[in-house]
Amino acid sequence: IKDSWNSHTKNKEVKIGVFNKHTLTRSVPGNWKNCFGSTAIRNGVNIWTLKVKKKDTDRKFVSVMFGIIKEENANKSKIDGCFAYGNGNDNDGYGFYAANGCIYHCSKYGQPYITNYQLKNNDIVCIIVDYYK
Repeated sequence: IKDSWNSHTKNKEVKIGVFNKHTLTRSVPGNWKNCFGSTAIRNGVNIWTLKVKKKDTDRKFVSVMFGIIKEENANKSKIDGCFAYGNGNDNDGYGFYAANGCIYHCSKYGQPYITNYQLKNNDIVCIIVDYYK
C-alpha cells in the first residue's frame, strides 16, 4: 500500500521527516508515542512494507512497535500511550514490538511471535491485513 503518515494522529514528540515524509523519529526516548498512516482499508489483501532505518545508540535493541488500529480509533484523539493496549478493548489495535518479538492486543502482556531474533538496521517488516481469511 502506498501510504503516508497522518500528522493529525501523531503525538508532538514524534517528528515526520522534513525531506522524506515517509520517515518517523521520536524526540523523547522511553515513552510510547504514536503516528498512524493516512490510508484506511476495508477489504482485500493489504500489505505495508516498513524499513528499520536505525536504532537509538543508547539501546542494545530496536525499540519500535508496528501495527494496525481501527480507523475511527486512530482519529479519535492522539493516543498518549501504547495503541495496542490500555485504551479500552474496543479502542486497542494490534502491535508487534520489535524488542521482544511479541504481539500485543488488549493486554500489556504480549504473546510471543518471533523468538531468537532482534530487528536490526535496514531490516524490512511487512504488515499484512487479509480480509479474505
